[in-house]
Amino acid sequence: SRMVTLTGIPNEMEAAINHLGLGFYGIIAIYLVVIIILGTILDSGSIMLITVPIIVPALATFGADLIWLGIITIIAVEVGLLTPPLGIACFVIQNNLKDTEITLNDVFAGAAPFAVTMVVVLALVTIFPEIALFLPRVKLWRAETKPPPRRKAGRGFSFRRGRPIGCLRSGRGRARQRCR
Repeated sequence: SRMVTLTGIPNEMEAAINHLGLGFYGIIAIYLVVIIILGTILDSGSIMLITVPIIVPALATFGADLIWLGIITIIAVEVGLLTPPLGIACFVIQNNLKDTEITLNDVFAGAAPFAVTMVVVLALVTIFPEIALFLPRVKLWRAETKPPPRRKAGRGFSFRRGRPIGCLRSGRGRARQRCR
C-alpha cells in the first residue's frame, strides 16, 4: 500500500479515470468487477491493499462516502472468495472436510446460492447507499446530539467494587478509610 502510494500510481489512475470520462457508477462497476476477479485468485487483505489506495483518490473527486466504499469492497471481496475457478474459501472448506466423498465441485455448488445472494446484496447496496449508511448515520447523529454525561468534581466510582473511590479501602490502621 505504501509502495503503491509512493510510486504515484493513485494519482496517475485518477488522471486516467477522469480523462476517460466515466461517470461515478461506471467507475464503481469496473471497480467491483476487478475486485471479484481478483477475489478468485488472491486473499482479501492483498486485494484491499492493492485496490483501495488506487480507487479512493479517483472516487474522492465525486465525493463518495468512504464507509459505503468500504462496505461494498468487503462484499465484493467475499463474493470473489466464493466464486470459481480459484475461490479460496471453497478450497479451504473442502480441505477441512473429513469426508472424502464431497468433491470441490460439490463445495462450489453448495456455495453458489450464497454467492448469488451476496451479488444481489452488493447490487442493492451499490444502487441504494442508504442501506449501508443507515446505522453509521444514526450512531453519528446520536453522538452529535447527545451531550456527554456530567461528572461532579471529587466523586468517582471504582470499577472494581462499584463504590465511591476512597470508601473502605482495604489496609491496616490509617490506610483503612470510611465513606463520608
